[in-house]
Amino acid sequence: MQEKLEMMNSGAPGALEALGIAPERQVQVVFFDNDGTLVDTFNAILSSMHFALKEVLGHDLSDEEISSKVGIPLVEQMRLFADDESQVDTLVTVYREHNECDLVDNISDFPGLLDALEQLKAAGYRMGVVTSKRRHVALAGLEHFGMAPFFEVVNGVEASTAHKPEPEPLLNAAAAISVEPEHCVYVGDSPFDLKAAHAAGMKSVAVTWGKFFDGITLAKEEPSAIVNDPAQLVDAIKLLG
Repeated sequence: MQEKLEMMNSGAPGALEALGIAPERQVQVVFFDNDGTLVDTFNAILSSMHFALKEVLGHDLSDEEISSKVGIPLVEQMRLFADDESQVDTLVTVYREHNECDLVDNISDFPGLLDALEQLKAAGYRMGVVTSKRRHVALAGLEHFGMAPFFEVVNGVEASTAHKPEPEPLLNAAAAISVEPEHCVYVGDSPFDLKAAHAAGMKSVAVTWGKFFDGITLAKEEPSAIVNDPAQLVDAIKLLG
């Protein structure tokens, strides 16, 4: 008996398993960003953004200038691009009309991601989505690609008053499914995702397949892990605990 107690208190790797006791998994819930993480919306976002800028402002911005702001709510993006505040609402309206004329037009899935979700579910992880997109728009894409059933919660921009990189969206999602932030990991493709995860006290996995931000940019935010392919995602999350 004393030997067993010493093993349990030793903290040695595999001590609990050696006693036939399953240790509590540190990461229990995997939250995902949507755009560029679950669904490839790169072309759809750029196309609608260019259209709105030219239509409302009479001039355009480069792909790089637009891409650098992807990940924060649309209203905040447009506030950064507008010449003055009076143009913001119109920019948002024109963008949405163009982007949502067909919610699944000009978007695609990422090869291997559906399989990764299936593996995470089989391994016992709970999952959810936290996005700066409006919920019904994000959900349309998730349903189109057969991903919606994997998620217990899909929180859009409407679910919080503060937004990424603030922690509130992630904390609200965790509260909605009764899990503590320290038992969550957030998977995203932008610096704003990683900043939000840090602020919420969650681990983070940066993914580079989203096209908006490269690995060097994401590494500056010191994520818990960086993965370049959906096939690497499950192992990366398991290594986090």
